[in-house]
Amino acid sequence: MAKRRSAGEGSIYRREDGLWVGQVYLPSGKKKVKHSKTQKVVRDWLQEQREAISKGAYIEANEVQLSTFLERYMTSAANYLRPKTVNSYLYLIRNHILPELCS
Repeated sequence: MAKRRSAGEGSIYRREDGLWVGQVYLPSGKKKVKHSKTQKVVRDWLQEQREAISKGAYIEANEVQLSTFLERYMTSAANYLRPKTVNSYLYLIRNHILPELCS
């Protein structure tokens, strides 16, 4: 008997026309789908999506402003970047990127 996948784990299957399809449900409840001629491409994509969702790094592309994205990125980046690098990035964001966006 086939093993059932857990919720949010995603699935991969082959369509009748030969294309491989990967799909995963996002935390928002929407379904995201990827089609490809090779199973490896779909498998790699699905793995990336699962990792982004599990880390809480997945962001809906059409719902986020750049300033919000940068704020979330710097919050998560502080976990794996050196403190001096984080300070440097924050300086660049505050003094160069955001002022240009607001003008």
